[in-house]
Amino acid sequence: MMPVREFWFLFVISLLILVTINVLAVLFGTDKTAGAVLNFTATAISIVLAIIAILITLLDIAGQKNSVHQLAELSQELQNSSDNIKERINEVAELKNEFVKSITENEAFRKEIISQLEELKKDMNPSKYKKDDEIQDNDSNSEVVNDKLNKILENLHRNKSFSWITKVRVRIHDVSNFSYHRFYQSMGFVAQSFEVKYLIKNVGNKPRTYEIQFDDFLKKDELEAAISGIDEYGVLEVFDFETIF
Repeated sequence: MMPVREFWFLFVISLLILVTINVLAVLFGTDKTAGAVLNFTATAISIVLAIIAILITLLDIAGQKNSVHQLAELSQELQNSSDNIKERINEVAELKNEFVKSITENEAFRKEIISQLEELKKDMNPSKYKKDDEIQDNDSNSEVVNDKLNKILENLHRNKSFSWITKVRVRIHDVSNFSYHRFYQSMGFVAQSFEVKYLIKNVGNKPRTYEIQFDDFLKKDELEAAISGIDEYGVLEVFDFETIF
């Protein structure tokens, strides 16, 4: 049901329209040119409305073209996004394959190291060297064990899955011939010869003792030889060699 207020509003508008029509009919009803004027006015209004319709149609077509262009750009962006997603999926698949390959290689490497350690354990058993109730020379036994241990360490070093750290401590028995600045500079030459980075830490003063940490696997004999090469006065003592991975 229409509200009372709107009903009276429409009633007043309708009444005004009827009054206007009656007034126009009284004023121009007897005029012979009124019909011609009305026909001309109707024709002019029709032409104006036609032009407006054409303009609206042209604007609508332009808007549709713009929409089509935007849809084409959006489609291209979606295609690019789809290509990027496919590339990321391929990268993830490659990483997965590399990860599986790495796990497989590490498993084989682990078994190899365990096998070598088992052999080393057997070599360290003195009963293996008994012959006619006599034990072979201990130096020969130690040499075999050291050779196999070095082989194991070298195999570990070749495996890039491990991050190695080599630590060594050095005592300076005569600081008058080896200041901290000179010692630091000399250790820099040692690290440069092995192409590794290093870190020095003071761990004692009586006598002056430093701990040097290298960020790679270094053999003990080679490192000792390099440090001896910078010890012109024979005041450096190398001890506590340690490799960590």
